[in-house]
Amino acid sequence: MSEPGLVSLLIPAVGGQGGGVLSEWIVEAAALDGYRVHGTSIPGVAQRTGSTTYYVELVTDREAPDDPLFSLYPVPGALDVLLAPEFLEVGRMIEAGFVSPARTTVVCSTHRLYTIHEKIATGCGIYPTERLDAAARAFARKLIAFDALALAREHGTEANAVLLGALAGSGALPVAADAYREAIRAKGVQVDANLRGFEAGLAVATRSPAAPGPARASRGRAPCTRT
Repeated sequence: MSEPGLVSLLIPAVGGQGGGVLSEWIVEAAALDGYRVHGTSIPGVAQRTGSTTYYVELVTDREAPDDPLFSLYPVPGALDVLLAPEFLEVGRMIEAGFVSPARTTVVCSTHRLYTIHEKIATGCGIYPTERLDAAARAFARKLIAFDALALAREHGTEANAVLLGALAGSGALPVAADAYREAIRAKGVQVDANLRGFEAGLAVATRSPAAPGPARASRGRAPCTRT
């Protein structure tokens, strides 16, 4: 953990991935479940050259007498949970030093949204999924990786709701599943659809941690082959 009695969580996202709503659900659920919690965001541009990161810290002891001193920023090597809405974000956070094999649970979607550099490259510029797969396996203490976007489309919902369910099922935070459900209801936006997504993600995570496989492209051009 970052500090004794604290759990830290980082969500790296770009525009349109629902990272802000995902962070708000987590903070609200923790508060509803009686935990002291703090969330903040570090804005970037809505392109892969500068994603927005959402950071949450939670005090695990509900009865702790002292007021916590929360940090606004994650500490490299001291992150407990990485919740990534897209597979390349896992690689970016590993490269930045946040993910540690000794402590970091990684919950992520394996689908890809291609970067500007991948799209404009002459020839094949797509970053190899196999390298992301290998890095995730090597650096995560526990890995739950699956195509959250495909699952969301199957259930008529959004990937962030699916990932919220996977986070709940991972056991990485002490927050009860019912508190997440109540946070979705309290938000009051597409409640039925988001609850469907939550249950789908919860089922995936509680059934067994999924190993990352070939990522499914959801936007941009199709993956190229090298010869």
